[in-house]
Amino acid sequence: RSFGADVSDLAELRAAVCAFAERAGEKLRGDGLAASTMRTWIEANRFKADAPACSGACDISFPIATDLTPELIGAADASVRRLWREGGRWKKAGVLLQGLVRSSARQESFLDAYDRPRMRALMGALDRINERHGKVAVASGTRALSQRWQPIADRCSPRYTTRWDELLVVG
Repeated sequence: RSFGADVSDLAELRAAVCAFAERAGEKLRGDGLAASTMRTWIEANRFKADAPACSGACDISFPIATDLTPELIGAADASVRRLWREGGRWKKAGVLLQGLVRSSARQESFLDAYDRPRMRALMGALDRINERHGKVAVASGTRALSQRWQPIADRCSPRYTTRWDELLVVG
């Protein structure tokens, strides 16, 4: 995803990538899936001559396939900290979930650090609240930081094929 403005602050970059991971967790749970691996990537603005050209990606594998937002956010945050370079001006970032399995078919472990049944109940409650009251009625603490990185929506292409309210009207 391209940012609305270049990001040169670590906290702001962390907030953006963690918001992407949070949304990815919602989508996983909505589809009844869990991810075994998450790739986090950041890309510098290659059109700025005065900024260092540094981009990268980081893969983190989960011991147990997950759809839990705190676990996904933790992995995304650790990845951004590892990829961060001082002086960078970041234009794009994202998370990619890989190794998708059905939530009901994932392998569990007795040595798990999370109380997964309890966390799943909590995630389900948060998803229902957000579904009823808006996407970010209840969100992680990273959302409280600057939203300057949000994409500029007025430059989006019309979604004629997926949104009835944007359907092209002729005549």
